[in-house]
Amino acid sequence: MRNNQSNSLSDLPALSLRLIQLARDLARDEKRLTVSEAVTALNEGRDTIKLHLRKLVALSRLVKKGGGRGTWYEATDTLKPSTILRPQSLIQIAISQITQLDAHQAAELVHALLRAELVYCEISPSALSMSTGLFVPDGGIDARIDCESAHVPRD
Repeated sequence: MRNNQSNSLSDLPALSLRLIQLARDLARDEKRLTVSEAVTALNEGRDTIKLHLRKLVALSRLVKKGGGRGTWYEATDTLKPSTILRPQSLIQIAISQITQLDAHQAAELVHALLRAELVYCEISPSALSMSTGLFVPDGGIDARIDCESAHVPRD
């Protein structure tokens, strides 16, 4: 993929476009796009497929679901709008909007931010544990991410 990280479909490599279309086609048939499925369907190498999938997730063109051997990908345009977590939508939250949130809404926002960070760092969502009780004595720990090894981005 190009280094400019453009989010325009016309700027994506042909293989990335084919992966997005495959994810759409599989979703229509109520199937999931996995690395193995992509390797077979597109006749490309596993490492090449994984590289393109990671970059498409980073560009919010695909959403990574599950973890480990159970990982699958969905095209963001086939998801319901409420299930898409796009980093640019989180950045555009105004301070005035945040200050108007009640305690439950603020907790939901923090949870969404943590989930986005997990996706960005390629950590399974199951590593996140966050209390749903806002006023429960928890020793000041509201969330915990348990993982032994994680890909830590350098940006």
